[in-house]
Amino acid sequence: MRRLLPVALVFAALGAAIVVTMPSTQPQPVEPAPRASDRPTPTPPAVASNAKSSPVETPAPTYAAQVAQLYVDCVADTQTPAGQIATGGQGRSVAVIGDSITTQIRERLIDDPARRWVVWSRCGATVQTALDADVPARIRAEHPDVVIVALGTNDAGFPTPTPGSSVAFEGRAQRLLEQLAGVPCVVWVNVAEQGDPVLQAEMDRVNVTVQASGVPVVDWDREVQSETGLLLDRVHLSRQGQELRRQLIADAARC
Repeated sequence: MRRLLPVALVFAALGAAIVVTMPSTQPQPVEPAPRASDRPTPTPPAVASNAKSSPVETPAPTYAAQVAQLYVDCVADTQTPAGQIATGGQGRSVAVIGDSITTQIRERLIDDPARRWVVWSRCGATVQTALDADVPARIRAEHPDVVIVALGTNDAGFPTPTPGSSVAFEGRAQRLLEQLAGVPCVVWVNVAEQGDPVLQAEMDRVNVTVQASGVPVVDWDREVQSETGLLLDRVHLSRQGQELRRQLIADAARC
């Protein structure tokens, strides 16, 4: 994302999702004490049961709350100019390079104990942002077995896709992949349709070029087109979308 919502709007959105109920200050009428004859007969205590009570389900956050949280996270995510590399877990090392979509699932990834996750993500990141921050070299220094590249949404011109923007994007993507040479497996995650068919055709050609070079492609666009409810806007993830995206990344890590 090229622009962040003003912080004031973030907290306004958060505030709109919270309703505070204050106790009434009006005096309440005093009921007369019941006469002895009117008092109910005490009920014997119930025999303890081994049955468990049904768990209380926590309601899903509202759309406004999810969007507000996304932008709060992105404000924190952009405090360091070069972005941060987060790590977690043990075992086979898997690195992910991404933008705000990856930021949304970053904690879910590094909490997975089955692998050692190395995640660089930054709201508004492009392939050029990653190149400028020397991310390929920083990732290679972690000696990953797999690198999953999940960039391209902002290169495509989000939030206003512009036909022709992918002309330079293809060259930048190839440079980034070249700088990851030596990693045993590199995976590419494609970009979902953003509403402009001309731009999407250009991005599809980039995906074909990448795939032709021997790099496997995770078809995120197909998932988005085939199932509703995955996105909050044209690109960012709902809770359902976060879980599916996390699963696809985990599956791609098996290459």
